[in-house]
Amino acid sequence: MNNEKTSEDQVPLHVQYLGSIIRKSKQRVSSLNVDNESRILACHGVESFGEFFRISTVDEIRTRLRKRLLKARKRKENGDEKNEEEIKIDWDISLIFTSLCEIKFDGKIRAMNLFMDTNITCKIIALTLNNKIDIHSLNIQDKTIEQLPSIEKSAHRTEVRCLAFSSDDMLIASGSGESLKIWNRHSCESIRTIPCDYALCCMFLPGDHSVLIGCKNGSLQIASLDSASIIEIVQGHEENQSIWAMCMTSDRQSFLTGGSDKKIQFWNFELKDEKENNSKKMRKRLSFEQKRSFDVGEDVLALKITPNNRYFVAALMDTTVKVFFMDSCQMFLSLYGHSQPVLCLDISSDSRLVITGSSDRNIKIWGLDFGDCHRSLFAHDDTITAIQFVPKTHLFFSTSKDNRLKYWDADKFLHIQTLDGHCGEIRCMSITHNGMHIVTAAHDRSIRLWERTEEPLILDEEKEQEREAQFENEMENDEFILPGETNKEIGLATLKTIESLKGAESIIEALDIWREEKLKLAEHEATQKALGKEIPPPPRHIMLQALGSSYTAERFVFESLRKIPASDLEATLLLLPFDYVQKLLSLLIYYLDRFQSPELCVKCAVFLIKIHHGVLTSSHQYLNIVEQLRTHCMDAVEKLRNNVGFNLAGLKLIRRQIEEQNDVILFADATQKLTSNEAKKRKKRKSSAAILTIKGTSALA
Repeated sequence: MNNEKTSEDQVPLHVQYLGSIIRKSKQRVSSLNVDNESRILACHGVESFGEFFRISTVDEIRTRLRKRLLKARKRKENGDEKNEEEIKIDWDISLIFTSLCEIKFDGKIRAMNLFMDTNITCKIIALTLNNKIDIHSLNIQDKTIEQLPSIEKSAHRTEVRCLAFSSDDMLIASGSGESLKIWNRHSCESIRTIPCDYALCCMFLPGDHSVLIGCKNGSLQIASLDSASIIEIVQGHEENQSIWAMCMTSDRQSFLTGGSDKKIQFWNFELKDEKENNSKKMRKRLSFEQKRSFDVGEDVLALKITPNNRYFVAALMDTTVKVFFMDSCQMFLSLYGHSQPVLCLDISSDSRLVITGSSDRNIKIWGLDFGDCHRSLFAHDDTITAIQFVPKTHLFFSTSKDNRLKYWDADKFLHIQTLDGHCGEIRCMSITHNGMHIVTAAHDRSIRLWERTEEPLILDEEKEQEREAQFENEMENDEFILPGETNKEIGLATLKTIESLKGAESIIEALDIWREEKLKLAEHEATQKALGKEIPPPPRHIMLQALGSSYTAERFVFESLRKIPASDLEATLLLLPFDYVQKLLSLLIYYLDRFQSPELCVKCAVFLIKIHHGVLTSSHQYLNIVEQLRTHCMDAVEKLRNNVGFNLAGLKLIRRQIEEQNDVILFADATQKLTSNEAKKRKKRKSSAAILTIKGTSALA
């Protein structure tokens, strides 16, 4: 047997159970934290409060033990016979950990950290589920808690539903369920936070001094960047009817809105007079007024105007996309083909192509001249949430609930690139006017800014990486099929993984090297025999040369087999072709004959014979190998059994010697428990046998 020990086996790490700390909460613990001086232990679960325990020093533990001992002696002196044995004070976990307090936070805790600010105060920092950082100060001596200012304005409390770039691409507007935030693209910092109603769509107004917000309650709100407040609210659609889409004309003089009230509203920008703050002076302010209303009969989910201002395109709830004339609102084209409602659409800069993304996971590319579908692409693994052309090109990006951002070519119908990074469903997207930056927002409340690089993109390499990722995904989800198994509910408790594939490749490579070396030696011996003299041996394989002169081909195969984790061994052996299985079985005989890791060899031999039983037993050539394996496996197992029996007898002898020398019985509790359990089992068997006899007698009678 191979008794070599690794460095991990020699680490003197021992774990001993000391006790349990009783918490007030019944929820499971999700995190444990200790401060930098190891004085405070904090724990929290999935609820909104954390519990804190003080870690006592060695001197404090000794003081508490001394106090307990004094109390026990006083009780004994008072004549309390029940507590006579309490003089022996046992050590428990309560001597180390004592409860300090509980702190209630504004939301469920996601992460927590703490550190000692002074000798008696501890600062506690917690990240809550609503994306807020709470800070508290805990006084250890008097157990008082002081809430410090929290950090909550740097990010959204709820998921972001809309994004927009300013005309100079330097500002980013993001709207969520509680506020609108303005970000600086260069520094990626929030410069304005404007409370508003639930925002579903937004866009910068001309001049970039204000942002128009379409809300879930059907109102249109203008947020001023100068005053960081909502300066105007107009009920654009019916009350409590969501505004799902808005778009501006290319001349930036008017805009359209569409919502769940089945109407498309036309609006014109205008300048209104208003008084300045604390002054009688009047100033002009950008506003808007309704021009007309158009009923389309279905909920409007997406809306776009062509750059030439001739048409506007609306995606309706009935899964169709309709194209209308801008001036007369008469229908020009009806684009149908999606099986589920279209959630997003966009129009190319030359007004020639329309792209639509639906919850059926397909992207369709349409021609705006005749309304024909150029191509339908199965783009994502989940609902497509946003789609947009790169300005002045026919390249476009798409986002989905599968957490991916994808890059496409609408002319060649090619998938160019996949960008991963979000941990949640991507909700919205916006692209700068020069196409150099993309901003995306996801359900994980994160906003990511993507930048176009000058690095050349090779499509073949991207396709190869995508194929490898798809192959790995399919391989992990694929289940093994065991030959001869008829019950589908019974199978291996493992799945195909990259590790099992790599292990199979390493074994195949090692077996090829072994076969090559074996042929070289056979040819060398035949040449020597023909010439009648000794000749220099052939050069060894480069892998064996690198490992050393004492490294044989058989050892190389054995090490390749031994390095495979036990959890992946059966999955690896299943991936071996049958011709390599035959070679491996021959080598297993070689290893068993030399008693090299017999447990591993027997396990591999039994599993391979079970899987390939039909082929191995149908040929006399393979029957000889099976017979040799049977003999060697029996001998190896018998030798292991003898070793175990010898070691067991030696341990029993050592135990008896220790018991005789020290006059004690080792493992007395375990022995008594085992004896009592066996007695209970015998009693149960006797009682059940008696019942069976009575029933049998009754039946015969």
